[in-house]
Amino acid sequence: MWATMASGILTRFHVKTDDDEYERVEMLHDNLDVMSYKAETNDFIDAIMSGRQPLVSAWDGYETLRISQAILESSEKSKSVHLR
Repeated sequence: MWATMASGILTRFHVKTDDDEYERVEMLHDNLDVMSYKAETNDFIDAIMSGRQPLVSAWDGYETLRISQAILESSEKSKSVHLR
C-alpha cells in the first residue's frame, strides 16, 4: 500500500518474523532528506578519528541490505520471503 506524504512516500508492508507472525513496518522515503546521510557520514568519520565504534555498524548495513533484497525478491515473485 502506498500513500503520498507532503515530502515523500510512505510505504507500509508486513514482515514475517521468526515465530511465523507478521509485523507491520512503515517507512517514509523522503527524497529531500539528505541530512540523515550527512549525519551518519559525519559520525562515521568522527568514530574513525576518535577510535570509537560508529553509531551505525557494518552489521546494521548488512541487515538493511539483506532486508532490502528480500523486499525486492518478494515483489518480483509476488510471494513472501522468509528471513532467518
